[in-house]
Amino acid sequence: MKLLVVLTLSSLLPGWVCAQLVGDTQSGLASYYATEYDGAETAYGVVYDKTELVAAHKTYPYNSTVRVRNEDNGRTVTVRIVDKGPFIRGRIIELSERAARELGMLGERTAPVEVTLLSTPDQPNVGPPTAPEPRVEVRPDPPPRPVVETPPAFDDPPAYDPPPTTPRPAAPTPPVRRPVATFGPGIYKVVLDQPARGQYGVQVGSYASLESAMERVVQLQGQYFDDVLLHKLGRGTGASYKVLLGPFDDQASAQHYARSLKQRYGIAGFAVELDRSPR
Repeated sequence: MKLLVVLTLSSLLPGWVCAQLVGDTQSGLASYYATEYDGAETAYGVVYDKTELVAAHKTYPYNSTVRVRNEDNGRTVTVRIVDKGPFIRGRIIELSERAARELGMLGERTAPVEVTLLSTPDQPNVGPPTAPEPRVEVRPDPPPRPVVETPPAFDDPPAYDPPPTTPRPAAPTPPVRRPVATFGPGIYKVVLDQPARGQYGVQVGSYASLESAMERVVQLQGQYFDDVLLHKLGRGTGASYKVLLGPFDDQASAQHYARSLKQRYGIAGFAVELDRSPR
């Protein structure tokens, strides 16, 4: 019997749901492309140029625009989405080298950021409605009033306006780190769901025992990877297990992700077709 499931293990950390409406914000970690990726083809078939203000996002569609604010220093940059990713848990956007430089994060592996969706191809950034100009009514000047001088009251103390106080900026929230790296003794939350769509995945391991497969799953999730698949083949002592990342709608997307996985993270994998038929 074949069984394909989406496997999620967690240490009971809160989940994260991505919104798709203009004006919504997300908080998490930003990373940036390695220099070696310059000139490579993105998931949308365009060539990545490290000198452009572009980025990768997992769910925002191609040609969306977002504003990214570095929570460590307050610097912001507006970028266009041209790729899918990053696929490491906790990271919400991957920036071009130029965008990372403008945010002041070059030399750092990641930085805490706030991402605001400005526009998508079907949601243009129209901005807030413009208020109508007030109508000006012209009236004649009133006759001058007589000036009555009032002697100063020396008994009253002079008025004192205290200097304005500047609010202290809130300290940035530290990113959440998951300490789990191996499938050791402990309590795990396990969710087994069959993926509703997607015909291809990227295989990163094949094992004869479930325990070995689970070791690989926990290792990947310890590296912040989402969407880990476990493919069970056969029954009983003859069962085997494949660990995959995905799923993807088409073979080209899976192949591109396999290449990106090797270039960015040094993890070997290859695209496979997902056989959902029970055996």
